Amino acid sequence: MTSTEGKVVSTVDTDAALVLEHLRVTFNVRAKEVHAVNDVSLRVRPGKTLGIVGESGSGKSVTVRAIMGLLGHSATISGSVRLDGEELVGMPEDQLRRRRGVKMAMVFQDPMSSLNPTMRVGSQVAEAVRHHHRVGRKAAWSTAIDLLRSVRVPDPERRASDYPHQLSGGMRQRVMIAMALSARPSVLFADEPTTALDVTTQTQILRLLDDLKERYGMGVVLITHDLGIAARHTDDLAVMYGGRIVEAAPTASLMSAIRMPYTQALMDAIPRIDALSHSRLASIEGAPPDPSMPSPGCAFAPRCPRAVDRCSTTPPLTEGEPGHRWACWYPLGVQS
Repeated sequence: MTSTEGKVVSTVDTDAALVLEHLRVTFNVRAKEVHAVNDVSLRVRPGKTLGIVGESGSGKSVTVRAIMGLLGHSATISGSVRLDGEELVGMPEDQLRRRRGVKMAMVFQDPMSSLNPTMRVGSQVAEAVRHHHRVGRKAAWSTAIDLLRSVRVPDPERRASDYPHQLSGGMRQRVMIAMALSARPSVLFADEPTTALDVTTQTQILRLLDDLKERYGMGVVLITHDLGIAARHTDDLAVMYGGRIVEAAPTASLMSAIRMPYTQALMDAIPRIDALSHSRLASIEGAPPDPSMPSPGCAFAPRCPRAVDRCSTTPPLTEGEPGHRWACWYPLGVQS
């Protein structure tokens, strides 16, 4: 990871496992600067789930990969990322590598592309165990079975001998979670972990993550485009648009009093079971902003039904109530 000179690092937040302050990520693409993440500040509490919600291209996954140090040399990263009080921005790659999987771990969207198709799943989990702990093959295999059992893989002794293609999508995702838990990380990142799964299996995986965070006291960061999923399975919510956090609050507070028009647009786009048959699904008109051409005002202004000229020319102030902040000149439910 790289950083800029003169960065100010504040005191350690003892109530958070992970603290982001003014995180920025810029890529140089064909002589253009792409501003993928702009001034993002977040907290992840132990034993709690932070949901980061937004459309594709909003900066959710880039934020997480910047934290993990998975963006490579093409990214310029500034700001502060503290994991268990330890600064990650500017940390040498060899030191950062030793913290992946141990203090922070990732569950990716597509387990089939993450698992080795030529290895039995038990061996892959055992390999992760041996990577993080100095144990023999027999002890690692026994721990792998216990991990598979902890993520509710049925008959783990038998399933451990299966290859990835012999498992369902939900079972493969459970294997990935077992591997991620092999070193009991402080923070687990789940990047769209249920996108390719059916609704029933989605619910099972999300409930499993809910149970694991409470059992192990780890912080979970759930990346999703589905505000409905986030509302049911998170403790805190951050809504991203154009690489920025446009609204953030404890989940219950945010869902009971949405202020940002973009957040309301995401809510309106959720299919409703009580909608009239053949009724048209709501959508957000227009397209997300081009990160290589940052707007001088609110990035959502071209798509916002409440926007006026001021919104396109002047950056909105980040305002709010205790525990609830938003970036909008004309927030919903607030008299201007």
